[in-house]
Amino acid sequence: MYGRALLFGEQAEPQRAMSVLLDARRQGVDIGSPGHVSFCERHLAGACLALGHHRAAIDWVRSAVAQATQPPRTSSSRMVSHPRSHAAS
Repeated sequence: MYGRALLFGEQAEPQRAMSVLLDARRQGVDIGSPGHVSFCERHLAGACLALGHHRAAIDWVRSAVAQATQPPRTSSSRMVSHPRSHAAS
């Protein structure tokens, strides 16, 4: 993930990582993927720590834990059955 690389790479760019991770988090929310959202929020916490925003880091960690315990959102419009699941036996 690019945001993670910006955060932990040799030339760390925590402010830029925040922007990329916030964008990725929004995408995770849009597709209903709590695991993706939690992943982004954990790294947002790291970016906040790197920038000295300790309270914000704690808030992101709390949110990440809450997201990690949520089941994925499913939508019938997104569900696609595998062709073999309907094959006659």
